[in-house]
Order: sequence, then structure tokens, then C-alpha cells
Amino acid sequence: MATEKELKQAASLFKTLCDYLDENEWKYDKADDSLGIMLVTKGDDLPIPVMIRINPDLMVLSVYTTMPFEVPEDMRVPMVVAVTAATHCMIDGGFDYDVESGQILFRITSTYRDSIIGKKLIEYMLGCACVMTDEFNDKFYKMVQEKMSTGDMLDMIYEEV
Repeated sequence: MATEKELKQAASLFKTLCDYLDENEWKYDKADDSLGIMLVTKGDDLPIPVMIRINPDLMVLSVYTTMPFEVPEDMRVPMVVAVTAATHCMIDGGFDYDVESGQILFRITSTYRDSIIGKKLIEYMLGCACVMTDEFNDKFYKMVQEKMSTGDMLDMIYEEV
């Protein structure tokens, strides 16, 4: 359970986050009680749902983006290879894949323990999440629509690297 000091620090970070979004004219919904933000942006092709969450217990800021589709059951196991290969290429953040539900999300986190997170880090995290999602969402979607083999999936991932 977060201490009063940790809760104040989380609230301060939430204000900084909202200030950054407001200054950059992002449209978003916020949940003050859970320190969460929901928004949708658009990449080159598909929409990018974004959730930003502050966890005062862990003292972590997380940005999540989700793929706007589910991987069909017959492609869930082969898709493990593509998601793993895509994540392997990244410096920061990575994809999480729930094989049971077919949901793929991108996650990037930063601790704020003993530190102050500024707007530049928020910009970086949000940008990284959106760019990586935009880079791979259409590829993942094409893979499942065309029922690609794992070899073809790997070729598609690595041709971009």
C-alpha cells in the first residue's frame, strides 16, 4: 500500500501528465481516482488505443497500446513467433501477447522512485509506444488475415529491421 508521500508524488506526476497532454492538444479521458488516461490516436493506417497508468504502489508510469484486433484462435500459436521477433528488435518497451485471448499490446514503463518525471520522458514514452505500435500493427494484422507461415512472418519482421 502506497504511503501518503507516494500518493502525493503519484498525483503530482498525474498532473504533469495531464498538463503535457493539454499543452499538446491531445484529446483524452481521465480517471482521477485510478490515475489513468485513455485516448485514441491514429497511425499511418490503423487506430491506436492508448492507456496511460500511474501505479503508486509500484511507483511506475506505464503506457500501453493495444492492437485494434484479436488474433484468431487458429493463428494464436504461430503469432507467438512474430510477436517475440518484433520485441527482440526493440531497445525500449515490448509487446505483451495473451495467447488465450489473442490480444497484443505494447508496454513501456518507467519508475519514478526517488525521481521526478518530466514532460520530455512522457513525450518519449508516448511517442515510443505509438511509433512501435504503428510500425507493427498493420504487419501483425496482415499476418493473421493472410494466415502466414512462421517463416513468412519472420521475413516480414526482419525485412524492416
